[in-house]
Amino acid sequence: MVFEKYKFRPFSEKFKQQFYSEKSKLLKIVPTGSLIFHIGSTSIKGLGGKGVVDILIVVEHNKFIATKKKLPLAGYTFSETGSKENRFFFYRDYEYSTKHRRVHVHLTFKDTSESVLPLAFRKLISEDLLLRKEYEKLKKEGIKLSRGDGSKYRSHKNEWIKEKSEIALTKYYPFLKN
Repeated sequence: MVFEKYKFRPFSEKFKQQFYSEKSKLLKIVPTGSLIFHIGSTSIKGLGGKGVVDILIVVEHNKFIATKKKLPLAGYTFSETGSKENRFFFYRDYEYSTKHRRVHVHLTFKDTSESVLPLAFRKLISEDLLLRKEYEKLKKEGIKLSRGDGSKYRSHKNEWIKEKSEIALTKYYPFLKN
């Protein structure tokens, strides 16, 4: 079965169950004391999206590289192109008889913007129905315009996400602003 990554899917409570299932697997891999959060569209009640469960793992800085090495051994594929200096990106696909499920894992370390921006953005969109509807519309447009091209999809959303993330950071984490 082929996963249609750039297809809009409505919100489902199943995403939360999938997150907790994946979190229990990750807790066996990551260092004790690591923080694991459900982020992205599937973490926001009422928001549709691609149906990919995004997970943020926050570790101590001195455990960052060691954790990066453990995730592929547990079946997560490292993506150089999806990674940044302070955040490593992995994905994992699950095949079932009638469906395909994808999980994205974002690994970062404490005290970086990468460890708080996704949480601030999630909180802002969760609390504001108008922003949630606006974001869902943007995602639907991006899926239609991109025709399966991930860079076009992300490009369509990037400025909006950056703007709202800055608002969220100022609102929820003002002490991190310069």
